[in-house]
Amino acid sequence: MNDPANTLLNRALDLHQAGNLSDAESLYLKFLDFIPDHPDAWHLLGVIYLQIKEYMKSVDSIQRAVAIKPDFADAYFNLGLALGNLGRFNEAIHSYQKSASINPNRAETHFNMGVALSELADFEKAIACYKMALTLNPEYAKASLNLGVALNASNQHEEAIMHYRKVLSTEKTSIDAYNNLGLSLSYLKRFDEASLCYQQALSIFPDHPHLLDQLGRTYQMLKRYDEALACYSKAISLLPNHAEAYFNQANTLRKLKRLEDAATSYLKAISIFPEFWRAHYQLGKLLASQARYEEAVIHFQKTLSTNPTHIQAHHHLASCLLQLKRFEDLVTCYQQLLTIQPENADTYSNLGNVFSELKQYEKAIEVYEKSISIQGDFAEAYYNLGIALYALGKFNKAIHCYEKALAIRPQFPEAQNNLGNAYNALKDFGNAVVHYKKALFLKSDYIETFNNLGNTQTALEQYGDAAFSYQQALKLDPNNAEAHNNLGTLHASTEKYDQAIVCYLQAITIQPDYAEAHYNLGSIYYKQERYADAYESYERAITYQPDHERAHNNLGATLSKMRRFDEAISWYQKSLILNPNHAETYDNLGGALCEIFRFDEALIAYHKGLAINPKDYKILSSLATTYNSLKQYDKALEHCELALAIQPDYIDCQWNRSLFNLSLGNFESGWKGYEQRWLSKNADTSITSCPYPIWLGESDISGKHLLIQYEQGFGDAIQMARYIRPLIEQGINCWVQMISPLTKIMRRSFPEAHIIDKEETPKNIDYRTPLMSLPLTMKSFSEADIPKITPYLSIDTSLAYHWGSQLPAKKILVGVVWRGNPEHKNDHNRSIKLNELLPIFTSNPHIQFISLQKSLTEDELVTLRGFRNVLMLDDELTDFDETAAIMSNLNLLICIDSAPAHLAGALGIPLWLLLCFGGEWRWMADRNDSPWYPSANLIRQTGIGDWTNVMLTINERLSDMAATI
Repeated sequence: MNDPANTLLNRALDLHQAGNLSDAESLYLKFLDFIPDHPDAWHLLGVIYLQIKEYMKSVDSIQRAVAIKPDFADAYFNLGLALGNLGRFNEAIHSYQKSASINPNRAETHFNMGVALSELADFEKAIACYKMALTLNPEYAKASLNLGVALNASNQHEEAIMHYRKVLSTEKTSIDAYNNLGLSLSYLKRFDEASLCYQQALSIFPDHPHLLDQLGRTYQMLKRYDEALACYSKAISLLPNHAEAYFNQANTLRKLKRLEDAATSYLKAISIFPEFWRAHYQLGKLLASQARYEEAVIHFQKTLSTNPTHIQAHHHLASCLLQLKRFEDLVTCYQQLLTIQPENADTYSNLGNVFSELKQYEKAIEVYEKSISIQGDFAEAYYNLGIALYALGKFNKAIHCYEKALAIRPQFPEAQNNLGNAYNALKDFGNAVVHYKKALFLKSDYIETFNNLGNTQTALEQYGDAAFSYQQALKLDPNNAEAHNNLGTLHASTEKYDQAIVCYLQAITIQPDYAEAHYNLGSIYYKQERYADAYESYERAITYQPDHERAHNNLGATLSKMRRFDEAISWYQKSLILNPNHAETYDNLGGALCEIFRFDEALIAYHKGLAINPKDYKILSSLATTYNSLKQYDKALEHCELALAIQPDYIDCQWNRSLFNLSLGNFESGWKGYEQRWLSKNADTSITSCPYPIWLGESDISGKHLLIQYEQGFGDAIQMARYIRPLIEQGINCWVQMISPLTKIMRRSFPEAHIIDKEETPKNIDYRTPLMSLPLTMKSFSEADIPKITPYLSIDTSLAYHWGSQLPAKKILVGVVWRGNPEHKNDHNRSIKLNELLPIFTSNPHIQFISLQKSLTEDELVTLRGFRNVLMLDDELTDFDETAAIMSNLNLLICIDSAPAHLAGALGIPLWLLLCFGGEWRWMADRNDSPWYPSANLIRQTGIGDWTNVMLTINERLSDMAATI
């Protein structure tokens, strides 16, 4: 080495030894510029970096040194120190091993190798290193201390105690030795000795907060809680940010049941050390024990953010999330737990339960099967797998799983119960009953099974047995809401609706949020046509169970009955979001859309329903009705035939087909099919019960007594009265039931007949014929067969003369009727708002309009009083006789499809009949005349729900009339 370089190195060494590290570093670097392959200089530069904690630079420098000089023991030793400080313990161990292989007699090398091995939790090898260090230097106190720690970590506490005592024999003031000795004694539950150890240490260091904290922990283990708290208090007073002391204080306070104080201490520890996971964990457990689950979750999550592999923290977090029904978060929790314990069957089973709660049954099945693959005899997993399969409608597979569970654990009443449920779902009620009874044999107080058994017995119509089962459930628990609900359903099955209501209300009183009971109550109210009550019940069911698809559907049906179709449509659509595969809901949705003339959307709904169930004859029938409304008559009949091919005895479709045929003039098939009205729920008809046989024209009954039975409405009675005279002419003695407003005019019109009250049943009658069966009876199978003698009703001439004197003279008199009976199911289509009629009055001031509208509203009265050419006779229309007398003085009646139109037609008075789009069957399809009433002229809507063209036509014709009269 040349002298300048040597001088430079010596100056660097002097500065290094003097602690002037910065200048020393500069000179080492300068020296290395001269001699770059000098191992000592690189080593010493690395030592400086080690001293100033620039460990990466230290590693780089010392690695250069050993690259130049491979047998450089000290360099390897210091390289190990630098790597250890970087947490690169495996590399550090390798460096110490290289150093020891060159110089095996350096105790510090073995000691530091033990430190690195301890960091890797390889305590067995660490112990060997510390023992080697002590062999080389028996007085090496730090090696004895660390050996004790490693022995403790290996559960070799007795040997650890020996080493701690050895340290204290020479270093009587070693706080670490006292502390570790106390810990070892505590590990061995020798708490009295541990407390003496800490007391001895505190006699030397009376104000040592950590020793006070440890003594407090020992007192806690000895259940000397007050002394423990005194120690913690003193420790905290000496060291206010002593998080561990606060933590231990909290643990002791929990033992004393001072939970709020304990929570405060945990929070204090956390405020000092926010990542204190043990404090978060214990606080979480405390909060969970108080059912403060949301708060507990936060602290368990904090625990896991610092210590993500803490198994118990995961389990406690899962328990809280389950209580909170935070199932999505619970999935994440179990999935994280499985990354730590990938072969844990219980965790897979629990995860499956969460997926089942989320109705993600396919995922549930997957993880249950994984659980079973890990633990083949896991009865609970088979049971839960059965539940998921059952939820997907895979009942046979569910049965297999329940049977597997029972094979593993025969005393498993829940599996027997669910096996009954699966057989029940397959409608194998006999097997269901067998397994419910087996479940009850295993668990005689199994209320759920008594309920299930009762439900199955109800399905078997074993109502007495079912009632007994429900009563057994109620005997076990009089406040069992489900049993009250089921008993209500039993009463509903036997049409004891009032008793059913009592049971459902009892169930709701016990459990106000019992959605199914509210739903069932709504269904009874719906059957009783108490639609407002049904609406409230269904709405409550949805409030308490937002995913109750049937309640959504039935609420829609209820609103449809209340004629609130827009709202009904909304509820049907919500129902379909919950269950897009429910064909019946699409049928209901289509029906509501039709009611408000949204036929194209209705067709889409029906076809979606058919895509789900192509054999749904009810939807095919609904399509037929919709096509008929759209005047696509061939398609209407075609879909009737499709429906009836699937369900030949579908009465409502047979009834609808008869109406379609009648509207198309196919009278023979139409009138024959019309007889299905007695069986159809859509036909609004009824007759007074009587004992006489029905006659439909099968034989000659001249000379016999025939009772013609009143049915349906005023207009129907007037229309069919035309058949009374032909019957009389056949020599038949006719008795005609009639509603009182028509009695007077019918008696005058048919004096040979006996016109009686519709509720009256005369004696000595041979046959009966319902009024609307007369066209079939009289074989009106073509238009030519319809009796056309008009007028066939007779007016009271004196009454007509009276009205002639009362009505304005020398004026065109036009009667008007714009509304029908609001109870009529099609009234919303056939009736016209008065405002739409007003242009007729304003455009024709020269015409005197006579309002024959009954029951004028206050608004209508106010409006009509503003028209001088409108005369209101509302109060004068006492019966049809009075109305007929008025009509006989009119030039014309303008009327919607209601009873006055039939009266005008029967009297032969000119009639302009205003029909909605499509119109009723009796007015035929697309005609402007009527085979029933020659004096009628039919004016039809050309657009659905639009009366504009009808009003324009009336105005034009009134102008023409005024010009010709």
